[in-house]
Amino acid sequence: MPVRAIPRWLSVLLPLLLALSLSASPAHSARRVAGDLTLSPTEFYGGQAVTFSGTLATSGTRKIWLEFHMNRPGDEWTRIPGFTTYTRSDGSFRFTQPARGMLNIILRVASRTVATPGVVSRAEDQEVAVSVTLTDQLFDLLLGSDLQQDYVRYAAVVSVPYVVQVDTSPVDSPVLPGRRVTLQKQVASDRWQTISSGITNSQGVARFAQVVTQPGTVTYRARLESWTEQGSRIGWFPSFPTTVDVMSVTDLLSELAEDPEDTPVEGPPPGTRKVPTPAVTSARAFGWWPVRFDYDWEYGESLTDKPTRGTHLRGAWVDATTGSGRAARHNAGLMLESKYGRVVPRDSGPGDRGSVSATLQGNAQKFGRWEVRIRPWVIESGGHDYRVRFELVPEDPAQRLCGARSITVADIAPRTSEIRYGVNTPPHNREWRGIRSAPVQQVARAYAVEVARDHVSWFLDGQLIGTVRARAAVPRVPLTIRLSLVGDEKQEMNHTYAIMDWIRAYSLEHGKRPANGAKLTAGKHTLRC
Repeated sequence: MPVRAIPRWLSVLLPLLLALSLSASPAHSARRVAGDLTLSPTEFYGGQAVTFSGTLATSGTRKIWLEFHMNRPGDEWTRIPGFTTYTRSDGSFRFTQPARGMLNIILRVASRTVATPGVVSRAEDQEVAVSVTLTDQLFDLLLGSDLQQDYVRYAAVVSVPYVVQVDTSPVDSPVLPGRRVTLQKQVASDRWQTISSGITNSQGVARFAQVVTQPGTVTYRARLESWTEQGSRIGWFPSFPTTVDVMSVTDLLSELAEDPEDTPVEGPPPGTRKVPTPAVTSARAFGWWPVRFDYDWEYGESLTDKPTRGTHLRGAWVDATTGSGRAARHNAGLMLESKYGRVVPRDSGPGDRGSVSATLQGNAQKFGRWEVRIRPWVIESGGHDYRVRFELVPEDPAQRLCGARSITVADIAPRTSEIRYGVNTPPHNREWRGIRSAPVQQVARAYAVEVARDHVSWFLDGQLIGTVRARAAVPRVPLTIRLSLVGDEKQEMNHTYAIMDWIRAYSLEHGKRPANGAKLTAGKHTLRC
């Protein structure tokens, strides 16, 4: 029996009804519910300054704070740390705080005895689209064919000026006029050179005139710089790479004869289907706390912001791409995506090429534990599948030896439910490999590893799945996290997402050491460094 879509009016009404039931339920709070709460503006980004105003409908000056509810069965009201203020004598209040970057959570203002009704908070995700338009009308007409791939790849002509347009509100998201935009040119997979800077207009658009005098390829990205107006703390945010092929007139006529083929879409767009989320983590199962660092991007943090919780609050992420993909914050998490995917038909068509990764720098440890919750999904067929990979690599690139000294925590093929894990070591090209089968397409699972002086152990959703007790398997150098979509630069890939809900690390000082897990298969790798 087919599942009927929920009417739009009901999808809007349900969160509001849930908010009212939560605010009135004694199971979630013993406080009396009274008064009202309004958020302004009603549309905002994570980290943007939002004004909370209303009343507790109780006279007298009272100490108040903010609480949130994750809007899931079994969750409870939780106080947001680091902020308190006071009501006026009539019980009213008005204050400004940065918005939390999660979808459909419930917020309320509370005191020791009274709390307002809950209000649904839906922070928008930042997005930015980079497009290219020639200023010569004749060439612009010629290139208005299928040769142009929106937001992925464009064609230009030698010595003919073109405009790189940066739209910071391509999906009707809030506009921040006056936000600084930096236009960058890619000079290496993990290095971008600034070539121009400007600010957005009242529509959230910035434009940059460019001209190239020699045939070749230029890859641009736009970086929306940090926004701190009126108490906001939105971090910088990058666009997807946009490539311009600059060609001679002769080459242009040749290229116009080739039409890219569309790739059919498979499955629903992101976020339209509910999927199970295993609740158990290895940190909880084995008592690893306190956390060394915890990246969860709950507000508007950028890749270079330090973690929000932990005993070692330092480090920044270095993003790299060899094709069309991007690493960026999304809905209180880190998302790797294979190309810009906010156009109709949803995410389909050519242009998914190469690999994209995010590597943590400045918070490595030689021995310890690391855990990441990852939700991957593929929404196309007809091309080649990406692999979603969570690895530990030496923090010093010179010690990585092209992968011969690395620990694979999870190497995921979403559509085959295959999870690979293992470790490589340089001496004698030794390797140990394990494999598990579990549903992973749109399923958020917690992948973890423990590295000690005498063993490496792997975990899936709090369960020990493998152990290697060969000392040669332990890298014995400071290790850091690398998260990747691994694809091919020369062939079309299937559009893929991977959301990292949170990224955490722990020391070996606390918690239980696991018993031996299943043995991994020993062999020899073929990496030549």
